[in-house]
Amino acid sequence: MTTPALRLEHMGAVANIVIDRPEKKNSLTVEQMGQVGSLVEQAVAEGARCIVIKGAADVFSAGRDLQGVDAQNEDTVAIIRDVINPSLAKVRDCAVPTIACVKGPALGFGFGLALACDITYVADNALMGSPFRNIGLILDSGGHFYLKERVGAHRAAEIIFTGKMFSGKEAAKMGLVNRSLGATDLENYVQSVAKSIATGPTA
Repeated sequence: MTTPALRLEHMGAVANIVIDRPEKKNSLTVEQMGQVGSLVEQAVAEGARCIVIKGAADVFSAGRDLQGVDAQNEDTVAIIRDVINPSLAKVRDCAVPTIACVKGPALGFGFGLALACDITYVADNALMGSPFRNIGLILDSGGHFYLKERVGAHRAAEIIFTGKMFSGKEAAKMGLVNRSLGATDLENYVQSVAKSIATGPTA
């Protein structure tokens, strides 16, 4: 399942799924968004006891790659129903713990993916939010469901209706993510936590 845009790397009992399209700010095509869930299943099948999802080049994911998309004619409902939601359900329902390691932007699909993981660690200067009010759309990927689940309906409503963007440090303060750290410290911290988790019970 590994592709140039997505890599599965095993480091002992920890598997890293790396989104690697830096020229696109790690935005993904519909097919690639579907592959994220498949890579999670592959990692578990290959013996991973903890999975880290991260982006290359100091960017998590800016969401869907819209280049070449025919917005007037594509079946957006089918894409969400048949590709995006099932892919993130595989992340959410994964048999072993999942950790999002978020640097830079986590928007659209990237935002939903970061929140679908069991644990979310972010860089202080990460950029998160749901600015879809500005273009009259609703966030795909279940992001609003995860948002409400983590911070409550009142805070979720404020974020959705205002389109406010916030830093990783602000996300940690409101309880949306587990913790924010300096960008240079994040990767080592996440890998350390993942290795510790992998030595214990995973169910």
